[in-house]
Amino acid sequence: MSVEDCYTWAGCYTMRTTNRLRLTRILLLASVAIAVQGCFLLPNQSPIALIDARDLTGRAPFRVSFNAYDSQDPDGEIERCRWSFGDGNSDTGEFVSHTFRTVGTYTVTLTVWDDDGASDSDSVSVTVLEGPQLSDFHITDVRWEPSTCYLFPFWWPCVYVYVTVESTSPYAANVVIEATARNASGAYLGSNELLWNNTCDIPPSETFVVDGKILFVEGPTESVAGVEARIAGIEACN
Repeated sequence: MSVEDCYTWAGCYTMRTTNRLRLTRILLLASVAIAVQGCFLLPNQSPIALIDARDLTGRAPFRVSFNAYDSQDPDGEIERCRWSFGDGNSDTGEFVSHTFRTVGTYTVTLTVWDDDGASDSDSVSVTVLEGPQLSDFHITDVRWEPSTCYLFPFWWPCVYVYVTVESTSPYAANVVIEATARNASGAYLGSNELLWNNTCDIPPSETFVVDGKILFVEGPTESVAGVEARIAGIEACN
């Protein structure tokens, strides 16, 4: 055994030699090695996985945010977080969100790894109830007005869009509307991809208007001949 040996497990070790002077030298050098190189390390302690989430019961489509902020490693750092949502989908990162679209109960599992490769897991259950369906919402009218809108540092051509939506759903929902402007020949002039309307305060099965939403267009507003709209998605009011 040489004095460069480094013990990575806790315990007692005996060094034997027939040369008393050499033994003294080995012990002295070993002491220096312990102080300088950090030998005789303690065993790695496993990390502790903890899921933080709110409102684990809701109507589909049900969006839930999760985080692993309270997870910790007693003697190091959390290096990796992996989430399994119980519906065939997964994600990585300390902060994640996921939308559950089908009624059922799902086990969400967080697995964390520390800087020595040790791991730990934690789980919570998410309950998804019946909710609104995309087919329950229909656009019955689209109106638009040409204008100019300020987007720092300039004024830009735009149109204000007003969309009337009819609901036959027994559940309230937020509605995502995608609007697209076209010229007289049908060429694309602009689109806003996700136009959220906060309609959770509107009673179910009622008609409502998504009003005054801005749509920036390419070229002068005089070239806009029409605006199309479609319901791109919904989110249940939970």
